[in-house]
Amino acid sequence: MLFCVLFLGQSAFSQDNAYSNNVGLDIIYEGESLSARNIEKIERMSEYMTDFYSKLGLSDDLQIHLKVFKTQEEGYGYINSIYPDRKQYRKTRSDEYFGTGTSGLYIPKMQTAVILGLEQGIDRGVRVIFHELSHHFTRRLFENRTPPIWLNEGLAEHFESMTYSKKNGWTSDVSDMEKGRLRTLYMLGELDLEGLFDMSRNEFMAKHKNEGQVYYSFAHVAVVVLMKNLDHSELAVLMSRLDNRSTDVIQSSVVSDLFPGGMEAYKRAVYEFIR
Repeated sequence: MLFCVLFLGQSAFSQDNAYSNNVGLDIIYEGESLSARNIEKIERMSEYMTDFYSKLGLSDDLQIHLKVFKTQEEGYGYINSIYPDRKQYRKTRSDEYFGTGTSGLYIPKMQTAVILGLEQGIDRGVRVIFHELSHHFTRRLFENRTPPIWLNEGLAEHFESMTYSKKNGWTSDVSDMEKGRLRTLYMLGELDLEGLFDMSRNEFMAKHKNEGQVYYSFAHVAVVVLMKNLDHSELAVLMSRLDNRSTDVIQSSVVSDLFPGGMEAYKRAVYEFIR
């Protein structure tokens, strides 16, 4: 199959030598050049993600275009050339939608991850790439239907937080700052786990705009606690039940049915985790 690749700067790889990790994911690098060291990090993570998502039921080989821009302005310019009429893809004065500095966007129809600038440095940029790769995998796991927003962002935050060492392999952590902010909200009675699960994308993004990064952190913790209490086969069942076209599915009920001890046990586990 012939793919047309648009280069928006010096490319790290051409289409002909796009990296394949031989376990299901091809990455086509476009835009700002990345070092061999950083490409190695991305490839190692893609292998880890492929293994993780395959255990959840993903079986198809994947391909993704990774477009990296040096500045946010260049990245937004590219996105606006594709979606000129969509206000949510425009940069505002405070850049509330995407946050400041390095950020990213996954475009499902194009199977493309756009990294909107490297202003906060390449290490932050690589983490954002992990985040957007997770969105690609999650969308494909849900057969390109829109996954629950808490799950989609929670998994992406989980992979974004991961670090690698030869001794321990990939490890993930929730920062003390994230836990502290959530702990404060919990004490104020403002953390609603069931509400998080049943929240629409628009509601989630409105919370993000009004309250900052906290709902991404909340989703992150919710997913980490799930992963600590469910094995891969149980997580696969959860994904299958959440991947339902019916509008009658109540996500909080699905999670409660599968979490050991139900929703109240889940809430206690979240509280213990952020303590």
